[in-house]
Amino acid sequence: MRYIFPFNSSATNVYMLIAITMSYISFPIMAFLVVHTACVFLGVPTHNTQFSAATAFLLVGIYSIVGAITMYIGYFKRKNKR
Repeated sequence: MRYIFPFNSSATNVYMLIAITMSYISFPIMAFLVVHTACVFLGVPTHNTQFSAATAFLLVGIYSIVGAITMYIGYFKRKNKR
């Protein structure tokens, strides 16, 4: 799991937990913007540009949701063990 979600192990206190959660929220938005900008720059038709950007948002969004959930589960498991 640590290879799939490398940020989760650095959540050692509440502030890092909040910071990593905010980065997980921004990842899908950044993926949407990057893919949309690249498609427009390359001259991809509008329909394909919208589809590609929406697909990138969806896939990265799913990755971010799963990453945030596993981060919270791991953080509270470690906190309860102490």
